[in-house]
Amino acid sequence: MQLKKLEQDPYQLATWAPAPNTWQEGQSGNDLWEKVLSDFNKEHMARFGIKMNRPWEADADSRRQYEELKQRYESLARARAKQADDDARRLEIIANASANAIAKYRVRLAADRAATAIAFAAYKVAQAYVDALMDQLKKTPITKT
Repeated sequence: MQLKKLEQDPYQLATWAPAPNTWQEGQSGNDLWEKVLSDFNKEHMARFGIKMNRPWEADADSRRQYEELKQRYESLARARAKQADDDARRLEIIANASANAIAKYRVRLAADRAATAIAFAAYKVAQAYVDALMDQLKKTPITKT
């Protein structure tokens, strides 16, 4: 059953910490929970004039509020997980494209090196031909006619 649920929801919170149960800001060490709790406290201040001032286990209303906050937290965590997955997929595409480009440049570099070697060999042959002609000219006496 759990495996089936994971297959249906690939952004299950397996890699995310469960929602903390702190009710005062700054105590959880979890930036996502702190955002959810901060937003909740702003709403609480607007409605009641004070921040949350009792543990989640204090009464039924507190427990209900905590369950709602856990749902917000898990929703945001799933969105973050999906965003991270999307970013990873984009980076994978970029990495693959870069690898393909590098491979093409390596082929081009190998071809350029081969062409350079051929051109250098042709230059050496031409230089040897010129040297041989110059040697022949030096050996041939010039006669005035």
